Amino acid sequence: MAHVTDIHPCRWRMTPMHQRPFPAGQGRGQGVGMTQIQSLTTLAPGCATIVLRGPAEPVRGVVHWPRLPLPPAGPRPVAVVVSPSTGDRLVPPERLARPLVADAQLMVLALTVPEPRAAADVEAVWTALLWVADHAREIDGDPDRLLLIGQAGAADVARTLAGRAHEAGWPPLWRLVLLPSTPESRDLPPSGPGPPALAELTTPAEPVQPYERRHLS
Repeated sequence: MAHVTDIHPCRWRMTPMHQRPFPAGQGRGQGVGMTQIQSLTTLAPGCATIVLRGPAEPVRGVVHWPRLPLPPAGPRPVAVVVSPSTGDRLVPPERLARPLVADAQLMVLALTVPEPRAAADVEAVWTALLWVADHAREIDGDPDRLLLIGQAGAADVARTLAGRAHEAGWPPLWRLVLLPSTPESRDLPPSGPGPPALAELTTPAEPVQPYERRHLS
């Protein structure tokens, strides 16, 4: 059985995740289920590390959520942000998550992959997408409003998995955002505001088509 430790007490109409049932076989993940979670550990208010049981190795990420005193009016869109672990001209994942959480009030799962073109890393991100699709509602997320962001070398991963989701019969992604490396993003610290245009891309009237590119200027 998966081990879940140090769950942050939920403040949004939900009991702690380790006390909630995770029904297998429901949602787009087709039975990913509770056994996929190995740990969920609070780092700070509004931030926790998550480890999922991947196809080959554990899939590690960081979950960010808005820190509000009141429950949300309804399920929030969920963003999955994928970044390479090394490379020049990268925006730190914490900085990418900030405008999505603070300005657009989204739930964010940030993932870092060592080799974006490696098949194992593509499968790791797919595992995370399946988990989000199956269990988003349990963290006040809306699985039908899924934002997928790929930065630099990980943009190919996002594009590949958008196509796989389409072929698997998923509804169109709410947003597919591909972020190129820019000279301005080199060696940026985690603190400070995120890209200002990022939150603006999270309020569309209609979903985008599965292969549509969205670049930030």
